[in-house]
Amino acid sequence: MKIFLIILIALCQVAITIIPSKYAISDNRHNFPKNFTKWGWGLIAVCVVTMGASIWIFIIGDHEQSDAQETLKTELRSRDSIHEKSIVKLSHNYTVKVDSSYKKSEETFIAVTAKYGLHYDSVSKKLENKIDTAKVEMQPDVALNKSNGIELDSTVNNSYYFRYNLAAYDAAAKNINMALIFFGMHKDGKIAIVKDKDPKYPRNLHLSKDQVLSYGVTINSTDIKALYIYLHGTYTNIGGNKLHRVDEIYSYEIGAKPFSFGAPNGAISENIRSLINNKK
Repeated sequence: MKIFLIILIALCQVAITIIPSKYAISDNRHNFPKNFTKWGWGLIAVCVVTMGASIWIFIIGDHEQSDAQETLKTELRSRDSIHEKSIVKLSHNYTVKVDSSYKKSEETFIAVTAKYGLHYDSVSKKLENKIDTAKVEMQPDVALNKSNGIELDSTVNNSYYFRYNLAAYDAAAKNINMALIFFGMHKDGKIAIVKDKDPKYPRNLHLSKDQVLSYGVTINSTDIKALYIYLHGTYTNIGGNKLHRVDEIYSYEIGAKPFSFGAPNGAISENIRSLINNKK
């Protein structure tokens, strides 16, 4: 309809332009309104049609604009409603996930702390000790004495006589069964076993807390500049219900000043363990 009216207005404009230039629209021999000729009345009719068509187009445009605005409002309301529902759903899902994650974290925390005798009160947010420390049994640590685990006692007939000292730290230990392998670093830098089996190794030994027992061992070679002791075996706590294992390597530099006793460096330790594995 709108296109038809536009075409009609265009044709009317053409007619309004042509009629006055081609035809007489008035006759001065007559008074108004009888002075209009048929072309004059036709021109008036064309003008009225043009005006009416223009008004009609304006009304149609106004209605179309109102309809478009209403459609836009409806779409916006629909979109806002969908968006609001999406936000509510996402918020709900996020809340559920956060609550679930927090609950799992809290349960994990409670389980871990329980292993160490602790109780977590989720209401007061306090961590409490459930263990009576007076009833906790300290576990022993059996090792060569930290200050002088091995000492050179004497040298006789191209042989070294060493004394190694076994100690129990932190608590008493029993059922101590140990074996030692002695390695020597010769002056050319090579490491080899210099003593393996000895019937005097600790067997079924009981040590009180901080007690130290000394054992002697003879190494039939003075062509070594360092001694390495591989200590391995087992022992239990005083109650006999907890088994401990020992697997340590110690280093002693013969004649070093100051006194040198402790753990060997990584390369030497790896070399010795390789020799131990090859021996098995």
